[in-house]
Amino acid sequence: MKQEFIKFSLLAVGLVLFTACSKDNNDENTEEPIKGITFSMSEAPYNADMEMAGSRANADKVIKDTFTINGVEAEVTLKRDTEQPKQETRVITSGNHYTIVVFKAGTSTEVASTKGYFDGTGKFIYDAGSTPIQLSPANYDFVCYTHQYATRSGNTIEVPLQYADKAFVCKQLVTITHAKKQEIAFTMKHAGARVRTKLVAIEAPSTSVDAYLGYRANKAPTSTVYDMTTGTFAASTTPMAQKDSISQSYTSQNEEYDPVLGMNLRTSTGYNYLNILPGTKPEDLFYRIKSGNLYNTTLNTKQARAFKAGNAFEANGAYTLTIRLMPSYLYLFEDGQTGHLKDADRKDHVPIAIVFDAVGKRAISLWDANGGVKTKWDADDSNTQYVNSKTFPTPQEALNNSTSGKVWTWESWDSFHDGTSIVKVDYPRFEAYYYAGNFYTSTDLTSHLGGKTLASSLNKRNVWYLPSYYEWKEVFAKLGFGNGSLVTSMSNYQWKGNMVNYAFIAANGTPIAASMMQPTYWSSSEYASNNILVVSIDRIDMNFYTTLRWWDRGKVRPFVAY
Repeated sequence: MKQEFIKFSLLAVGLVLFTACSKDNNDENTEEPIKGITFSMSEAPYNADMEMAGSRANADKVIKDTFTINGVEAEVTLKRDTEQPKQETRVITSGNHYTIVVFKAGTSTEVASTKGYFDGTGKFIYDAGSTPIQLSPANYDFVCYTHQYATRSGNTIEVPLQYADKAFVCKQLVTITHAKKQEIAFTMKHAGARVRTKLVAIEAPSTSVDAYLGYRANKAPTSTVYDMTTGTFAASTTPMAQKDSISQSYTSQNEEYDPVLGMNLRTSTGYNYLNILPGTKPEDLFYRIKSGNLYNTTLNTKQARAFKAGNAFEANGAYTLTIRLMPSYLYLFEDGQTGHLKDADRKDHVPIAIVFDAVGKRAISLWDANGGVKTKWDADDSNTQYVNSKTFPTPQEALNNSTSGKVWTWESWDSFHDGTSIVKVDYPRFEAYYYAGNFYTSTDLTSHLGGKTLASSLNKRNVWYLPSYYEWKEVFAKLGFGNGSLVTSMSNYQWKGNMVNYAFIAANGTPIAASMMQPTYWSSSEYASNNILVVSIDRIDMNFYTTLRWWDRGKVRPFVAY
């Protein structure tokens, strides 16, 4: 019996070994193809492949261009569109027809292919003449594309420009297993890319802006070629023979906060996308503004402007060409010369004032006097006598009198009424005059010069002064685009205070228009008994009114005659 047990055991071991060898042999040589391969598809939104900020620094390098349109400074920036509406990947159920090609993983050896579409239930329906794919367990590269929008040649497919927004493609590595059923889910991405424009300004441009975005003649490629084995796109070498474009309409207006300026800017975004192909370079495209109104001037680039050179656009990418439009103000610099902030010959100089009268050569300082601390106009609370040689019986007369405040600041007159002519700038009692006229010697100015020397023409007496009521009206009209003809009496008048603030902030100055509590600024215009004409300023209005000379809540903003 013991001998029979041994025989049985040996037989059992033999059977186990035979079974194991047979299975190994089948895995290596005679594995049956897996028949239960099914497909599903979803469509990824544009920019779905964007990585974390900073990881695409090279591919998405920001390109910039600057120029001037009728006195408006334009800064053009092209970058990935970070304002795309949030889109979830959506399942494709119908519409397109697809070709699925299978390669041995990492090779150009095609092992299978099929064609079909998805019905309304999401089921993949094979085209006539196409059959299900059967594969042995292994690793494969699957490529899926919309064949009605592409032409295959060998292991490449070509997508023409006209289908840049319709063609989809996906490549992914798939491991086929022993499972009886296996679903392969394709996430399809656009073969093309798209570009739109956005206008950014202090105030919203007119909705009638006529702008265009397009392809340059003999520059933009007519097609792109996708290599299924490498998964890469390459633009064709055949360029478009003629220029083509799409109009940009700006009906949607929003606000965005500018942390540098510390203020909200208005945005107008165009949603007429220009579809482009991967491999297209920014310099292959152009934009043009033909008409529109902003800052009381007409927008017109005169001609089409090519994008600055940059990295080629990527498939499934969405981009925005942002055109930042800012008013171009004229500044007075520390060397006594005038110019714009972006002038090449001004980059090493310090702006100190904003010119509001280039003909008469007058400007308003970038900073308050007395460190921005409020002062009295006349520190003698008991004084009821006039201190200027000219006194206005009505505010209307002051608003119509074009005499500069320089006259009353630097005049020699009997302000004490003791028979002695004096210059009020020399007497601290007349605080507003004193701080305005001596501004050139104060740290309120010199601390901003960065070690540079103030020009001799500005560093002397009889140059800096306390402005008149009329000169505040000039600032209202010439810098803030208010209607000066309406300013005929004491009242509130609308102006573009945000624009004026921008002029100061852009030059490292202190803005004069508040968002809430209106600052009050002294004028040099004396009105009736014990009263001085003043202005209070916010971003919406400039308020022209009067207050007592010994009121201690007025600020001093010096003006300069250069």
